[in-house]
Amino acid sequence: MDEAVNCAHLGSGGCHILLKTGAVQVIATLEQDLVAEVNRMTDGKGARMAFARCRI
Repeated sequence: MDEAVNCAHLGSGGCHILLKTGAVQVIATLEQDLVAEVNRMTDGKGARMAFARCRI
């Protein structure tokens, strides 16, 4: 199975950390359109799975 690890991060400031720790591609959601970037990365197929981290 050829799966890529892609991450979304609010700003581009922390994206380099995600890339250094295994993310193949990172979307800075404050600066980029999340849906458009996911569609671009997946050739329009969309994401198979998504997780959200929430602070409580």
